[in-house]
Amino acid sequence: MPFAPSNDLPPSPDVRIFFVGQLILQPLASARGCEVFINRSAADHYLSIEVRKKKQNKPDEIVMRHQGPLPFAGVPQGTQPQFGMFIRILPLSTPLVQAYNGVNDSTEGEELNLALNMQGIHDVPVGAVESVGGRPSILVEQGIFYTADTYPAGSRLRKKKPGSLPKPLAKFAGVIGANIYLTGQQRAAMIWRPDGRDVLLPFEKVDNQTYEVYVSNEPLFQDDDPQSPFLHDEFAEFYKILRDVPTDEQFTLETPPPTRGSLRTPCMSVLLNT
Repeated sequence: MPFAPSNDLPPSPDVRIFFVGQLILQPLASARGCEVFINRSAADHYLSIEVRKKKQNKPDEIVMRHQGPLPFAGVPQGTQPQFGMFIRILPLSTPLVQAYNGVNDSTEGEELNLALNMQGIHDVPVGAVESVGGRPSILVEQGIFYTADTYPAGSRLRKKKPGSLPKPLAKFAGVIGANIYLTGQQRAAMIWRPDGRDVLLPFEKVDNQTYEVYVSNEPLFQDDDPQSPFLHDEFAEFYKILRDVPTDEQFTLETPPPTRGSLRTPCMSVLLNT
């Protein structure tokens, strides 16, 4: 279920979405949307969603903030609930999510292939994300996905199987982005269910105004003191909702020891693109 490819990632999108922390992104069949699983099983990670309205030379206006697990959004009677939030274009058009492939340079970011793909790095099928730990999820129905920020080369993947050799990693995505471009009378919208009622937050297409959406599932605070202990293995948290991977086939992520002012141990989002 791959993303549709895009050679271009144009500048000046109307909406930018950034995904950080314990999230697994998986495109639906025929690229008709991307499901963003939120790892509720990751210890000491907390979901926060924030929408900022941005205008040139003015402070950001925070127009929405959500903290904690999402409730399931309203669905037709008799339908199994799955999503807790929808991000779409109105009026409704044919859903399509694309992956920027870097063919043409962009000032927005780099190719999505820099993101770690949980199926791609394993020699065995990783299976489906466990619903109990990964849902309610977010469905992004439109946008071009890309690498918004990278973690530098120097990390390694090592299988838990005894005697396994480490696999060096080039730079990889620390933050995954998705850009939405509106045309004509289109608007984007976020739909979710706070306090038991469905709410629609419109993102209007207005000159000199854009929106940024931050979806984060991270610890509330990460100490970058080089003397601080390493508290958790990011991959171990992902395997809590990817239960089909045998223990010997699971990886640990080894990162260079932090130094004062260096990047923290990455708490990145990953792909599950089969």
